[in-house]
Amino acid sequence: MSDLITIYCPTCGIPFGITPDWRLRLRECRNTFYCPSGHAQSYRGESEIEQLRRVLRVESERVGELTIKLLDAENKLKKCKPQTKAQSKKRGKK
Repeated sequence: MSDLITIYCPTCGIPFGITPDWRLRLRECRNTFYCPSGHAQSYRGESEIEQLRRVLRVESERVGELTIKLLDAENKLKKCKPQTKAQSKKRGKK
């Protein structure tokens, strides 16, 4: 038997135990569950997976924006880069 996590009913205060796997499932699907006295409760708000997906989406967008800025800066740098003597001679021969 796996260890139990103690939960306290917010309505009556009775402690009861559930397995870590069951708690994870309840947090992810946000289904209603009941204390031994029959009081309904559920986990609300974003699940951990939803939080991580949101962070990943935000960071992916940020990477895309920074990539565009980097490419723009590289293009500007190429236009402003002074020519070396060898490059000047090659251009003069054409």
